[in-house]
Amino acid sequence: MRSPHSRRTGPESYGRGSSTGAGGSPATGVGATWIFGVIQVGDLTLDLERNLFWRGDYEIHLSPKEFDLLTLTMKNTDVLLRHVKLLRSVWGLEYGGELEYLRALVYTLRS
Repeated sequence: MRSPHSRRTGPESYGRGSSTGAGGSPATGVGATWIFGVIQVGDLTLDLERNLFWRGDYEIHLSPKEFDLLTLTMKNTDVLLRHVKLLRSVWGLEYGGELEYLRALVYTLRS
């Protein structure tokens, strides 16, 4: 999904490297690269400190909920995340059965 605010900047300055971050924390998902607060999975790059997201060289602006959901899934690429876990992590502890919220957000991210 490329927003009208997308620009071709890319996270080139982050480079590619080991699967440990500045603090030595390992990437939690298989195929994920964690460098200085930045997670890379395939051509997706998520900067956790600056709340920025790229697909390839294109920066894509995300809502806070979209960013939270991508953060959770990119940190856990090798873990089965149940709907309840996703809902409670992104929307709060009082949520758990509102699958339409999750479906709508995933639909938006995929488009």
